[in-house]
Amino acid sequence: DARTRGLRHEHADGTSLTLWKGSVPLLLDGGYFSWDGRHLVAGPEHHNLVLVDGKGPAEPTPLRPVLGVDAWLSDWVDEDTLGSVVVSTTHHRTEMERSVTHIRHDWVTVVDDAATVSWRARTFTQLLHGNGEEGLGTFESTADGGRWLAEGLELTAQVLAPIGVTFETARDIHSFHYADTTAHTVLRSSMDGWYTRFVVSLVYGPEGEVQLPRVVRGDAGMALSRDEGAGSDVLLVADEPGEGIAVDVPGLGRLESAADRVYLRVRGGRVLDAVVFAGPVEVAVDGCPVMARSSASVHGSLAP
Repeated sequence: DARTRGLRHEHADGTSLTLWKGSVPLLLDGGYFSWDGRHLVAGPEHHNLVLVDGKGPAEPTPLRPVLGVDAWLSDWVDEDTLGSVVVSTTHHRTEMERSVTHIRHDWVTVVDDAATVSWRARTFTQLLHGNGEEGLGTFESTADGGRWLAEGLELTAQVLAPIGVTFETARDIHSFHYADTTAHTVLRSSMDGWYTRFVVSLVYGPEGEVQLPRVVRGDAGMALSRDEGAGSDVLLVADEPGEGIAVDVPGLGRLESAADRVYLRVRGGRVLDAVVFAGPVEVAVDGCPVMARSSASVHGSLAP
């Protein structure tokens, strides 16, 4: 969610993400309850974003509507099988940047950077509101996140960074029908510090049929990969902005880049296409340069 001059938008939801599969919501927004009770689901804790010491963008009250903590979209890609966008905002003396990549219509990665200018460390908490509970579905905790099941669909969240992140779950409400609320389960991932980077993989599809990515951690950064037909999709993510990427991926070799995030389409051990989302447009496989494109210049369709 991104907006400017939000005089008419009461929800404190800058950078929030929602996800649907057809008509089924998988990652939930708080929705709308009623005019008199609109504050029940409007606060940041009812949205998929990162809190700072338990607080998000300015919260509305019945007497004080939110005037807007603006959020800005940048660096987007919109293609048949690849989409990406960056949204940024600032609240509670903390700069937030969220990078979302959508691959093959069933795999979403979210990279959240939170950096405070405060004199003290903060507790950063990423919220994921999944569909489930009250007869609509179920939630199951996993070692690296959780899994929601609802209406025959599955959403599995893997929180792959930072190392040492702690998990807890909570119940929250959403309202998709006027003056009616339904409960669901929230996955809360927390880390203390002056800076942190959350890296989350979200895979969704028919229950029991989702393909989770293989995760390889390297000297710098990580590689997430999934098979697709005769090839595979690979996403490289740095540990921190400016640190670059160096990962040894089985069957492909050593992948290196000074960029922050890189998408590769691979077939037969060869890179067919590469898109750099942030940073220098330079990618190497076993020391050999690979032609890459900047996300700022992507307009056509990727190779099949």
